[in-house]
Amino acid sequence: MQMNKGISKFSDISTLETFDESAFLSNEYVSQDVCNFILTLSCIYNDYKDTLLALNYIEKAQPSLPYEETAEWGEFNGLKFHVIRLQVALIHELLTLIKENKKAIEDPYFDLVVGQIDKLGKESWRTLVNISQGKEDSHLIAKTLLMIRNKISFHYDPKEISKGYKKYFLDLVPKRKAYISRGDNLKKERYYFAEAASQYYFYSLYDDIGHDNFLNNIVAVMECIAPALSQIITRFIQKRGYGWKRVD
Repeated sequence: MQMNKGISKFSDISTLETFDESAFLSNEYVSQDVCNFILTLSCIYNDYKDTLLALNYIEKAQPSLPYEETAEWGEFNGLKFHVIRLQVALIHELLTLIKENKKAIEDPYFDLVVGQIDKLGKESWRTLVNISQGKEDSHLIAKTLLMIRNKISFHYDPKEISKGYKKYFLDLVPKRKAYISRGDNLKKERYYFAEAASQYYFYSLYDDIGHDNFLNNIVAVMECIAPALSQIITRFIQKRGYGWKRVD
């Protein structure tokens, strides 16, 4: 029954439409740099939506309460934490993309596209650009974006993961147990001790905000960013003069 509820989410998608593929090819009015940049924004937008769907499906598969230190709960929490790290990494990648494509975002054509999105979208986009370039910004999501830009990425750092391991298993009181599920294939195995190490390192990066507040801030960030990206992508295609055609 839970699986059926999860799969039904695919039916929430809007009606399928199409447009002329030439929209992302340059001409005398728009550069290929701008086309490439907005196409990449579209990929990031899709990837972030996928993480939201993944969290939804994972939460529907949550083991029965109360919480206990079991293999099932360890698998659940490990998957959930992995998706949250992916969300943060995607925001980091978005900021890097903007920073490295200054030519595209300063292009007059791109500026015209941004001029067609709503006020909230403009404010969110301005904040993304400012933070990506290391500038100050007063927007409510700016502090979280700045922390992600400066402290967090998805890369595996052996020294930092080792620090997390030592702090979690050797420094905390009461003492934590190192768990493992062994088996003869990938489906049966999980190294919970490694998860605990990376998770503790990850959480230590935002001790000044707090775990719950940081995760809430990630939700707020995407609630601001997603509409801005969506409008930029769709307004660009429309401005190229290619209308939508419904697929029957």
